[in-house]
Amino acid sequence: MNAPVVLQFNGHVDPITAQTGFSMTSAGNPVLGNFTYSTDDKTVTFTPVNPLSASTTYTVGYSNQITDTVGNFLTNPGNFSFTTGTSSNTTSPQVTLVDPPNGTFNVGLNVTPHITFSDPVNELTIPAALALYYENSSLIIPATVTVAPNRLSATITPSVPLLPGTEYGVYICGYTDIAGNNGNCFNSVFYTSTNADTNATTVSAIAPANGQTGVPLNAQVVALMSDDIDPTSITNNSITVTPSGGSAIAGTVTLASDGATLTFVPSAALAASKVYNVSVGGFKDIEGNAITSFTSSFTTGTSTYASGSFTISSMSPVNGATNVSVTSPVSFTMSNLIDAASVNPNTVFVYINNTSVVVAGSYNVSGNTVTFTPQNPYPANTLMAMGVYGIADEAGNLDYQYGYTFTTANTLDHTAPTVTISPANGATNVGLNTQVVLTFSKSINPATIAANSLALFNGDTSIDRKSTRLNSSH
Repeated sequence: MNAPVVLQFNGHVDPITAQTGFSMTSAGNPVLGNFTYSTDDKTVTFTPVNPLSASTTYTVGYSNQITDTVGNFLTNPGNFSFTTGTSSNTTSPQVTLVDPPNGTFNVGLNVTPHITFSDPVNELTIPAALALYYENSSLIIPATVTVAPNRLSATITPSVPLLPGTEYGVYICGYTDIAGNNGNCFNSVFYTSTNADTNATTVSAIAPANGQTGVPLNAQVVALMSDDIDPTSITNNSITVTPSGGSAIAGTVTLASDGATLTFVPSAALAASKVYNVSVGGFKDIEGNAITSFTSSFTTGTSTYASGSFTISSMSPVNGATNVSVTSPVSFTMSNLIDAASVNPNTVFVYINNTSVVVAGSYNVSGNTVTFTPQNPYPANTLMAMGVYGIADEAGNLDYQYGYTFTTANTLDHTAPTVTISPANGATNVGLNTQVVLTFSKSINPATIAANSLALFNGDTSIDRKSTRLNSSH
């Protein structure tokens, strides 16, 4: 009830005529207030002397008595009405979500960054407050800023192509909500890929698996997507779970910090021995591509998974095994059905014990068993370690068990690793702050990477590099 009224004009307004041509009434009674003007006299703000009445309709008029500074009359006089709420708002608005999320890499060049707000904002304050810029130089990118009709989000549409391999920042400061409260400043960064991304994102893994039976009554539905998701497009309808012959059940959908995993948590326990149909869709990836809709189904069992019930039942190779083939898969059989979307190199891993070098490979989940197949042979006659760390069952229970070992057979590996480089040889229009990434065909011994192992040249001159980093799988 403390909201000011703001009018914005396309020219410099005569302040005297702005007051005579403005009116604000309630039930025919005038509202008293004070006028203020922007430094360029294009924006007029009317602030009522007293708080507005609750749940009351007010009408604002702006007549052709209003002129610019050279006497031209307003060409589009008119009026509008609004209805107040039940209380004043003194809370500063803030940014609640940003797309792309802060720190996202490999963002398509066709991205249109956007943000959402905690409260409806004054749309007249947003275009000058919201900017896209080169992170390393603070140079503003020419762009058009638009505010959604509900004033809860704003979008930046670049007027020039974004550069590949470049760090960009999204910054907003100096805006207000419709009550005139100053908004909290916000900054976020992202890194572009080498090209536009127009490919539809798909579901990479779903838990419970399609056709799964015996699903616990306290199961969550988890969908792992093939690309990072626009967090502003996620709603509780992004995943729906519907019992056969019934209506969609209530629940909450959240997007994990990895930007690609969605989890639906039912508001109540599932019914026993019931078929449920799952639908995933209705949202977008960070480049704005619509998600390819996905459906699956599962059948519940008759019980729940208790907290602490998720653990390793058996493993292969067994702990302490020797003379294990250098190509042997590693499998863990768990006490409960596994959430396939939780399986990745960070949660199920095999590594060289004395160097902690993680072995690259692929994963397969079948019911309560996960199997890791190495991409390349393990080193011969070597103590290997294996374990799980944060793997989840279908009720969301986590397990952390690691430090198990096996020793490989004495078989030598004579195959030399190969490397691919990004940006590719001969690439053009590469961003000035692009990272150079080397991808090897097999795990690399980090102890063999020295200061002179990698070099970057400008002609014949070596360029100092900011840092060299190996990922966990080397």
